[in-house]
Amino acid sequence: MDLITIGETMVCFSSRQMGQLEAFPDLSKSIGGAETNTAIGLARLGKEVGWISKLGDDPFGNQILKTVRGEGVDVSQVQLSTESPTGIMFKEILSKEQVHVYYYRRNSAASTLTIKEIPFQYIKKAKRIHLTGITPALGETSLKTVLEVMKFCKQEGIVISFDINMRLKLWSEVDARLAFTKLYQYIDILFLSEDEAKICANSRDISASITALKKKLPEKTMLVVKKGERGASALCGNKTYNSKALKNVFVVDTVGAGDAFNAGFLYGQMEGLSIEESLTIGNWCGASVVAQLGDYHGAPSIKELNAYQNNDKTIER
Repeated sequence: MDLITIGETMVCFSSRQMGQLEAFPDLSKSIGGAETNTAIGLARLGKEVGWISKLGDDPFGNQILKTVRGEGVDVSQVQLSTESPTGIMFKEILSKEQVHVYYYRRNSAASTLTIKEIPFQYIKKAKRIHLTGITPALGETSLKTVLEVMKFCKQEGIVISFDINMRLKLWSEVDARLAFTKLYQYIDILFLSEDEAKICANSRDISASITALKKKLPEKTMLVVKKGERGASALCGNKTYNSKALKNVFVVDTVGAGDAFNAGFLYGQMEGLSIEESLTIGNWCGASVVAQLGDYHGAPSIKELNAYQNNDKTIER
């Protein structure tokens, strides 16, 4: 198994065009979850990926399970709960720059996932594990589960990547900083945006924030900063690597772009590519996702990646 991820995925309702949700009589239905967005991105690039989670034993949970399975992700360790429902989210796209997401996930099935329900023997099969800051934000139980999983992976020599993925609708900046302080020591690759770096370091200056974060992380931890239209950077040891964003990107929906970036970057690292090459693939995957509606729908295939790397403009989806 190349990578396993753990986290909540919800059914997502959104309008078929830009505008306020209250103005539309009907909505389209899809799925959305940071961890499965990255998992699907990697599966489309030909990697063997597994997902651990908990869903409600309801129509929404069944849709999520079938969709993720259909994308080539192993869902054998996803549990169905008869006591708690699947989480729901609504996405409001007012413009390409302004997207609002409304969560209805309190007491959802995934938020009840405990350490006793984690299949550690399954995790031992993986070379890498990918987690995000969303799961510990779901509650104290979820935070403890993530912490124990990270401790186990560190003991087993499993590479741990972690995306801050700050969700201030789920917890406060203070609570997030306190929680992340407990997790930093186990992380091998930390993904975050510049705004998230400022929040984590409690600073308004990005340079000071990065410096402060590097002091909290193990010396060998790679810090990957996603900058949107300005590309991305990776700080490893005393070296900084940069990659510019793609030009003339057609933006429709920015939700999921960071998860797609993660998939592209991790793919590059799995393939033994340089940090600069991994950043470039990450930027390209993110650009592919923002060009389509949906959290993961624009994630490219390995065929498309090969065409991009060979500068082949004839590839069609």
